[in-house]
Amino acid sequence: MKLKCFLRKRLVTTLWVLVSGVWGAVAAAPSTKIESSAAADPEVPKSVFIDDPRTTRDPFFPRSTRRQPITPDPTPIQEPGGISRPPPPPPVQLTLRAILLGQDKKLAQINNRNFAVGEEAEVVAGNQKVKVRCLEIGESSVRVSVEGVTEPRELFLRKP
Repeated sequence: MKLKCFLRKRLVTTLWVLVSGVWGAVAAAPSTKIESSAAADPEVPKSVFIDDPRTTRDPFFPRSTRRQPITPDPTPIQEPGGISRPPPPPPVQLTLRAILLGQDKKLAQINNRNFAVGEEAEVVAGNQKVKVRCLEIGESSVRVSVEGVTEPRELFLRKP
């Protein structure tokens, strides 16, 4: 008896779902009236994405420098007679940080690297490495020669 009652309820529910589905399909069917196509399909504007490094920045990495314009290599210098020579190397950023005076030895600290007189080593200057040779250490200055530069340079301690 319980089974017949359960099956009857199930059958009524299933029929109700089918009838309401058919009724919904009939109600959703297109009408026979002719409507204007402009009212039926409105024009949707397209999105425009502008990626110009001069005016916009990276939204995910706003402090990134990868989108900065790359400067072209300098053009060779033209001399009279049609001879061209490469441009001079960029100036090397060397800083004399300290002069250490001992009883029998003097040391100079240039760009966080210690030098004795006559010592040669690579130093990080800016974003490049250069070879520097210490020629002379004075009381407040140091004379050094830089690889690729013909004349020696004199570095001075900064005044506090």
